[in-house]
Amino acid sequence: YKIGLATSDTLPATMLIMEYLGLTEMFDFIATGDRYLPKPDAAMLQAFCQSCQLKPTEVIMVGDSLVDVFMGTCHGKAGIGVLTGNCQSTDFEKFEVAYFRDIHEIPYQELWENTKNKKILKR
Repeated sequence: YKIGLATSDTLPATMLIMEYLGLTEMFDFIATGDRYLPKPDAAMLQAFCQSCQLKPTEVIMVGDSLVDVFMGTCHGKAGIGVLTGNCQSTDFEKFEVAYFRDIHEIPYQELWENTKNKKILKR
């Protein structure tokens, strides 16, 4: 698998935080707001797919905001919400978006199978 980061922050600010937390090596691709059009535009996801040689159907977008999730679902990718940001469960439920408490709860294998089979994951 490949892991990418799409953030509205600038590249210098993102790299400073990533280096401080020791997370830089975990990501195969990093897209920042000063280098790409803002979310939910598809530019960040398209660049991630191109850089990692992935098809859009092979990508799952996980985010803590509706904009993150919409960036995935509006551009042919699975969009999953997590409750670690500003969104409440009711925000995701309003738009029938699958969501989880945090990234550790996400059943990635099930998600991958559902995405490949064009099924919608219901929570």
